[in-house]
Amino acid sequence: MIGAALVAVLWLLWIPGLWWPGQLWAGWKALHEPQWLVATRVVSMATLVLLAPGLGVDRPGAVGRILAWMLTAVGVFFALYSGGDWMDGFRWINPVIVPLCILFADGVREVALALQDAKRPHVARWVTVVLVGVPMVIYTVRSGFRVALPEIGPYDVRRRVVYMQHVAERLGLEHASQMEVDMGANMWWSGFDLLDMAGLVDLPMGHHSWQIPFVRQYVYEERQPNFAHVHGFWQGRTNMARVLPEWKRYLEIPGVPVSPSTLHPGNRVDRRLFVKHTWNGSGARRTTFAGGPELTGLDTPVPEVSPGGALYVHLGWRKPGPMPPFRAWLFLSGPGGVLHTWELPPGYDWTEPSKWPNDEIYVEHHALPIPADLPPGDYDLGIVVASEGPHGRVLPGQDRSPESTLAHAALARGEVRWPGAVTVVAPDRAAADAEAALQDALSAARDGRCGEAEDAWEMARRHLAPHDPWQARAHDRLARPLARCFGGFAASVGGEDAVDPLLHARRWDHRDPVVQGVAERVAETLVATGDAAEADHDDEAAYAAWRDALRIDPRRTWVRRRAEAARDQVLHLVPPP
Repeated sequence: MIGAALVAVLWLLWIPGLWWPGQLWAGWKALHEPQWLVATRVVSMATLVLLAPGLGVDRPGAVGRILAWMLTAVGVFFALYSGGDWMDGFRWINPVIVPLCILFADGVREVALALQDAKRPHVARWVTVVLVGVPMVIYTVRSGFRVALPEIGPYDVRRRVVYMQHVAERLGLEHASQMEVDMGANMWWSGFDLLDMAGLVDLPMGHHSWQIPFVRQYVYEERQPNFAHVHGFWQGRTNMARVLPEWKRYLEIPGVPVSPSTLHPGNRVDRRLFVKHTWNGSGARRTTFAGGPELTGLDTPVPEVSPGGALYVHLGWRKPGPMPPFRAWLFLSGPGGVLHTWELPPGYDWTEPSKWPNDEIYVEHHALPIPADLPPGDYDLGIVVASEGPHGRVLPGQDRSPESTLAHAALARGEVRWPGAVTVVAPDRAAADAEAALQDALSAARDGRCGEAEDAWEMARRHLAPHDPWQARAHDRLARPLARCFGGFAASVGGEDAVDPLLHARRWDHRDPVVQGVAERVAETLVATGDAAEADHDDEAAYAAWRDALRIDPRRTWVRRRAEAARDQVLHLVPPP
């Protein structure tokens, strides 16, 4: 017993990081500085871990005890080698809990038996109670606090997932990507293409540990995520805000409500999704409001809507000169006056309009709900813009498009109104129009007209509200034919020209065996191209070919290893230890 206690004391003194003896002896810290001593400590500890099980190999239960010991040693080694875990809860050490419990129970039993052999049964009983009871009380209390006040749980992340799904919907994105750290909930619920900052499920990220040239290439050139959730610890660790100018294109939007008075920050959107330098829509409805913004265009791709459905609107704002903050309202009017209004937050209320650069156009997508009791017929579509503040006023529209009229104001003087711009039809008619457009999309996909098929789908889904049950069913019906359409086109062009069509196909249906077969054949060709480039000592060409092979067939783990080694050569990086 005395020998075991001495070994335990020496072991504690030998573990790196336990600097409490430095308070007793000032020379302790200096003693641990030489590199040879660090190496000696690690080797001696590893040797002791490996040899210790042999001391009890002749005792009963040695096989289970040795197995538990080795499992514990492997788990501890991983926790130390990986640098530990930043999150509370000791996740990295969790794998050793089960074998450690076995060893703990065995140790308590050995102590109790030793005391009984020493003819001290009462002492053995109380020692056993203390050894078992104290840890149970401590960790029961700690677990209670953790359950009652968790740092973050899956459903906390889900709240943010739903929020970002709503953001993607507002931006008109059917396929979105996000840079994240909370992989579990996002992989389960989001449906996004994910880039893992922590590198747990993202091998390139895990391989490079945020080396700046790598981040610039991988994050901002290759992946270009639509969204990024970065703040606090991870913003400091990655050093993005201070080092990488590309980070400026990610705009922080309002946080996710986590309580009545608290918002979870760090939700960011790539400005390029809604800030453009040109207006790509129709210019027919173009209006400048006196002293305020310019409406560069307002499109309604499907002007026929149904009660309870949605009116899809695509519009753009530009700041022609100095202007105050403003609000805008879109409205429907008929013979009975104004029937419904919608507020349109400029730039989604993510930026301050008065600070917009003059050369940027802020593009918005809106799915505006139609009242369920709106009777069928033709309606005028109008817009009103007003400045904000104590002296706010309606800013009259200046440039009149030929179809606009101001014979009389329906909502406010200064409005701009386009007569007969929206038609409300019966729900059955809207559903039939949606189905007809879907059939056009399916026919185009089967005929190899992939772009036309996607355009027809965009029209089909705008006949009904975004969350109408038909939307999900129709998407599932179209996904495989459209994936095969792009896969067939990729097979016909081959080589690097097939990469983008195959990526498009994978977004629609990455499980389709036809698409997977084409991807495998094209990937084989690209791998061979990379091998030839490597033989010619052209690391850049080798990396590009292997990277593209992995984009369309990510299962090639050995190719990924070679690609990352080639990337290191191209970017002159030294792989982290």
